[in-house]
Amino acid sequence: LIHDENVIVIDNSDMENPQEVGRYSDNHEYNYMASSGSNLITYGFPEHPPWGYWDITLFDASDPTDPILLTRNRDGGLLKCAAASGDFAYVGGASDGLRIVDISDPESPLEVDRIELNFVNDIYTFADQAFVTSRDGFYRIYDISDPESMEELGHIRWHNSLKTCAVFDDLVVCTSGGSNLVFIDVSNLNEPEIINTYSGNIHPTDLKVSGGLGFVSSHDQGLVVLDISDPHDITEISAMDSLYYDPNLIGISGEYAFLVDRFSMLVFDVSNPEQPVEIDRIRLSEPKDMLISGDFAYLINGSGSVYNNFRGRIDFNGLYVFDISNPEIVQEVGYHLTTGYSYGLTVRENLALVADGSNLGIYDCSELADIPRWTEFPEGGVINITERDTIDFDLSAHDPAGRELRIEMRSPYLPESVEFDNDEPNRAHFHWVTGLRERYRHEVIFTASNGESDNRFLLQITITDVKMPPHFTDFPREPVTAVEEDTLQFT
Repeated sequence: LIHDENVIVIDNSDMENPQEVGRYSDNHEYNYMASSGSNLITYGFPEHPPWGYWDITLFDASDPTDPILLTRNRDGGLLKCAAASGDFAYVGGASDGLRIVDISDPESPLEVDRIELNFVNDIYTFADQAFVTSRDGFYRIYDISDPESMEELGHIRWHNSLKTCAVFDDLVVCTSGGSNLVFIDVSNLNEPEIINTYSGNIHPTDLKVSGGLGFVSSHDQGLVVLDISDPHDITEISAMDSLYYDPNLIGISGEYAFLVDRFSMLVFDVSNPEQPVEIDRIRLSEPKDMLISGDFAYLINGSGSVYNNFRGRIDFNGLYVFDISNPEIVQEVGYHLTTGYSYGLTVRENLALVADGSNLGIYDCSELADIPRWTEFPEGGVINITERDTIDFDLSAHDPAGRELRIEMRSPYLPESVEFDNDEPNRAHFHWVTGLRERYRHEVIFTASNGESDNRFLLQITITDVKMPPHFTDFPREPVTAVEEDTLQFT
């Protein structure tokens, strides 16, 4: 067992009376442990670590009464970003540079090479090249045609930290630790050249490029659209400065932009880049990275919690997958609990790779295609009414494989006056005429299921009391006739 700063060996040969027979204690907080033969392998924190730096420790427990520490090594530091190409993942970290990992067997990833770099911020792979930015301002280009023996083709240095990058044609655009976008000509991979910078007081945090336009998440202005078709003459087309909280991520899918801030993912119709229109907003918490692949948006969050209408529970440290095939009805279709503090994300076919604390997490997302999709439901997942009001709405869902769905409802406190008709496949109808003295709030979970997989939707109903005047409950029901000096008595 592991407990705080102790590794404890238990003799459980007598299952009714287990006994401690050995213990190893030091100034490490142990978090995870595995065994292999007589060896114990633990992950844990040193006594005063910088956040995210983990140790891996090997113990010899051949004598269970006296476990012996054999070796201890720091494992990876803080991983921040990831990219994938073919059967290899490229993972960058705070201390151990750039790792190359063979993921041809996702259940047994194998590190095949490591390049010492100073705090990798972002990695982008394209064809046989990997483009790497780092905190020290270097932009490096590597030949990854042989991932087990990568070679640097060229590099250039900017006077500030280079963060995220986007590649199109022979041009790379990087966000900078200052307030600049940095434009780098990579037509000659051996001699990249900075050809322009753009400030515009937008303080960019992320950037994606589509059709000669640059879509920027701006710390100051939210969503900014730039014309970058001529990298020597950058012009601002529009800016959507609304109620945002530190926008830090941006994604593009067709004519839609997905802007992520600290608490939400906002969906914009950018078919007219001069007038982007917000069409949806999904609540999130502390998202750290986002990647759009096909009909799905993959997001990872850090230490915050997420309360999402399509799942109906609070989770921490997760990989969230959203179906964005209909951007006006974005809905969660997948979730995986991650093991640490997630920072970077990439996707390879049906695998999501997460730079997660000191680990590379590999998650199978192949089941996403089988998840039922909601097509009709109360917008926003919230209904606010007053007592005596009527709630009436339809629910519908479809199955990607064409299987019949059954929609079920679950809520512990709904009264018997609620009518829920789900006899028709793929559809249901909810009807409730509320009365007086109803419960203030109800949380109702609707589930669309094909028998093998399901999708849940959480509806929050809030009922406001009607302010009624007081009324008599007992009083004389008939006229009372009396003679002087008679006694009148009633309640």
